[in-house]
This record gives sequence, C-alpha cells and structure tokens, in this order.
Amino acid sequence: MIHRSSWRQVVIYSLVIAGVMFALAYHLNRPLCRNDVRCVSVGVLIAAIMEIVLITSFALLSARRRSKSIRELDEMARQISAGDVSARILPRAGDEIGDLARDINQMTDNLREQINQLAEENQQLDIVLDNMADGVLIADDMGRIQLINDAAAKMLNTNEKRALNHSFAAVARHHQLINLWQACRD
Repeated sequence: MIHRSSWRQVVIYSLVIAGVMFALAYHLNRPLCRNDVRCVSVGVLIAAIMEIVLITSFALLSARRRSKSIRELDEMARQISAGDVSARILPRAGDEIGDLARDINQMTDNLREQINQLAEENQQLDIVLDNMADGVLIADDMGRIQLINDAAAKMLNTNEKRALNHSFAAVARHHQLINLWQACRD
C-alpha cells in the first residue's frame, strides 16, 4: 500500500522532471539552437544537472524528515523500555512511520492498562493475605521465600524482611516443618 506522503513525493519528483523537460524543450526550440549540436548538448547537460540537483535536494529533505521521526520513535522506545509507559509521540505523517507511531502509542496505552490492572489485582491479593488468620508462605523452585503474610511470620517467629529471599529451612528452623515442606515439594 502506498501512503499519501509517498504519492506526494512521486508528484513532486514528476513535477521537477516535467519542469526541467519543459525548460529543455523551450531551450531546444529557440531559433539559435535548432541546428546547433553544441547547443543541444549543452541544453541536455544543463537539464540533467538540474534534475540531479533538484531530485537529490528533495530526497535529502525527505530523508532528514524521516530520520528525525525515526529518532523520535527511538527515544520513545527507550523511555518505554525504562518503564515510562506515559511516553507518547505525535504522529506527524500519514506514512509508515506515522502508522508505527500510532501503533506504539496504542501499545503503550494497552501496556499501561495492563499494568494498572495487575497493580489492582496485586493490591487485592495483599489485602486478602494481610487479613487472613491462616499463615501463607510462597517459596520459589529453589526454596527461597517470595511471599509471607503476617500470620505465617508470627507462627515462624520472624518478619517479612528477614524471611524474603531466604531459604525455607533458614526461616522455619523447625525440623518437622522442614521435613513436611520437603515432602510436599517432592
């Protein structure tokens, strides 16, 4: 699919070529140039140089504009990867880069919504765990405690700060509890 901005570039290049060709035709139709090979050669050379200069100028301007948009997208991606999901970019063009900017904005909106939803769920889980009378303890595959509620901390005579990221055996310090826990793991 060709975007409007690509069509604009095609139209500009076509107008440049048509303008140079018109100027060349005008030059070649002058009475002094009709039968002079040198005049025709100079006219064609000047037209070719004009086309090269004009088209190169337009191409450089277009490349500069696109590279600026790409640098802005790169900066936004860096902000997002650093955790700033509020980063936004204003899509300026109706081309592929503008589409990418809109897609990245939509992605950050979705990501922000998911983060907020997870934060709400985590807050609800914290409330439930904090208000439970039963002790709850979660350990990872290596046996290190990742979560402990107040009731479990009281039962094990510890606190959350001393328990987190320590082995179950170091926190429980009760031989029968450790054996029971290992039996459950197996």
